Amino acid sequence: MFAAEDPETGEVVWFDTSSKVVRSAFHLGQIRRENEIDQFFRKNSIDRVVIDLSEADQPYLRPLVRFFKQRERKR
Repeated sequence: MFAAEDPETGEVVWFDTSSKVVRSAFHLGQIRRENEIDQFFRKNSIDRVVIDLSEADQPYLRPLVRFFKQRERKR
């Protein structure tokens, strides 16, 4: 279980993270947000680097190197 507070209203809502329905809803919401961000960046010609913080050692290094190599190839 975890609690989330609405910053506008102050309302606190509890989520049962052991519930498969709750986990699925969060997962689908995350996918939707990622798609919206991707569309916004593409529409506005903004380059995007995705960094997975779950990588143990220097999670930012590999994505940044890949990003700059791809950018160099575009030139």
